[in-house]
Amino acid sequence: GGKRFWANAARVMIFIAVVATLINAKRSLIPEMRVLTAMAIGHDPMDTVNVEAAADGRTMTLDGTLGQGSIDKLQKIFDASPVATTLVLNSDGGRAAIAEELALRIRQRHLNTFVEDHCLSACTYLFLAGIKRELAEDADLGFHQPTAEGFVSGDEELIQEMVAYYRFTGLQEWFIDRIVATPPDDMWYPTRRELKEGGVITGGPVARAESSTQVSND
Repeated sequence: GGKRFWANAARVMIFIAVVATLINAKRSLIPEMRVLTAMAIGHDPMDTVNVEAAADGRTMTLDGTLGQGSIDKLQKIFDASPVATTLVLNSDGGRAAIAEELALRIRQRHLNTFVEDHCLSACTYLFLAGIKRELAEDADLGFHQPTAEGFVSGDEELIQEMVAYYRFTGLQEWFIDRIVATPPDDMWYPTRRELKEGGVITGGPVARAESSTQVSND
């Protein structure tokens, strides 16, 4: 019952809002739904790890990205290596939920963890699950805010879940604060002193482990 100008202006604003909603859905919701759907049918677009055991069965090595299939691969080697005491890690990270489950199984086995080359992002969840946690002399541990392929990064809920996990592992609050202050597209590589004082490592740097014949899970 008002003037036609205001009626048309309202229609234009509604149209703009609808377009903005569709654009936002295309950028965030739709990619998220695609990833969730793929994971639900067992086709995680993220790569998975390779896990191997040394010939003597005392050392296991995990390499690669922590995608959905990583849990089964790790458990297969765990079952085949009942006398193993150490898990060697070399990973760029992956899905936090997968990392938490892998970390749980590492704790249940009371394993030591050792970084031979690098352990970044969600891989640090696995490292912190070890009873004795050590790094090779030139190895790197990298931390940042959580992010996930196909999902909106920097989400407050994801950050709080990460903080809760790091607190559970006993990290110092100042160390956790530094992680939270590091954006998802950046990486913080703490010094050896920071890792020690922050409660991350239990020992000093050690020499790289000699390569040995491996038994693969493939």
